[in-house]
Amino acid sequence: MASGSFRNIFEPQSGRLDHNSNTGGTALIKDAFGLRTLLLMGALFQTIISLIVPARYAFVPMAIFLLHSLATTIVEIRSPTAWSKGSGANTIPYKFSAQIPNETYKPSSAGEKPIFGSTGADKGIVVLHLGIRFNHPLGILGPCAKEMGEVSKACNDRVMAHIDSSDDDFGCLGMSRWQSTDERESRNTLMTVYYFRDMDGLNRFAHDSVHRKAWDYYMKEFGTENGRRDIGVFHEAYYAPPGMWETVYMNMQPTLLGRAMAPVKNESTGKTEWVRTLVDARHKGLRSQWARMGRFVGDRYPADGYGHQKGEGRC
Repeated sequence: MASGSFRNIFEPQSGRLDHNSNTGGTALIKDAFGLRTLLLMGALFQTIISLIVPARYAFVPMAIFLLHSLATTIVEIRSPTAWSKGSGANTIPYKFSAQIPNETYKPSSAGEKPIFGSTGADKGIVVLHLGIRFNHPLGILGPCAKEMGEVSKACNDRVMAHIDSSDDDFGCLGMSRWQSTDERESRNTLMTVYYFRDMDGLNRFAHDSVHRKAWDYYMKEFGTENGRRDIGVFHEAYYAPPGMWETVYMNMQPTLLGRAMAPVKNESTGKTEWVRTLVDARHKGLRSQWARMGRFVGDRYPADGYGHQKGEGRC
């Protein structure tokens, strides 16, 4: 078994990570239409500009956007500092893993009561994929799309409110949002990935009044035999018991389970703190797939044949 507990990358904090997207609606609308449609919209916009302003100035808006994008790209390519604040923001420059922290820890006795254990995947986890598909030609601008977006947002807000509360009974560790890229030119399938501590917490979320309201609305509009068919919904749930899951990331920003947080009680202060799941995977107990799953023979983990980073095994 690995000696020494896993080293957390981020220090505990008093509040959870904000899971609300900061990309705004612009990116969502852009991804909802195909390239041809976007080009036609751009051509229409340029035509309108040409009709409003003198022809010699009509190219100015396009030139400004183009020059700004070109200048930003060149600066990031040539300047590591600019890259670290732009495309590479929040990138962790080594191999790391997501693990579920202990429910309590004691800073003054970190050797006996650490934040993380020393065995990979020592706790089970539930993964929920909850999604919506806009089948209408107008995508997210189609009929009932706004209403479905509102009830979906209400479900997310409900989960986040429970995470923030001291009596959280959902046991949700976090969530992240994704769009499909492999089915259509327009990416009209949206999905939220949730992580729960157990199936009981997921079941409580499924039967919560806010989720029931969203489901009842959908069944009323789309669930009958003669109902609409231009919005679809889906969910997939998986339970991975202890020792049956593993995660690894390298040169990545925190994502998926690596972006989750768990409430942990600080025994020294008696207060609940929020701990991000990320730990340094250069620890010898996280250097291979089998190690990250907590599987070992005697005091050794089976090797997986992949090379390791310089500096691994120092923990």
